[in-house]
Amino acid sequence: MTKTTSVYAVMKATIEIPVRSSDPKETLEELQRVALSEAEEILRGKLPNDFKIVGKPEFSHAVVRTS
Repeated sequence: MTKTTSVYAVMKATIEIPVRSSDPKETLEELQRVALSEAEEILRGKLPNDFKIVGKPEFSHAVVRTS
């Protein structure tokens, strides 16, 4: 049996993930902590098995939209 070698590209991308509604009473620190935690859980749960998160995702910023 012949062994094969694969090359994996490790990429950085910024992805906007809707996590939940915000509470006007939340502090910026609380919003950032919860958004990071929920976004990481969403990423890990929804990425196809062909993709793997390498390392800890980094929080860039939050965008609050009113609909």
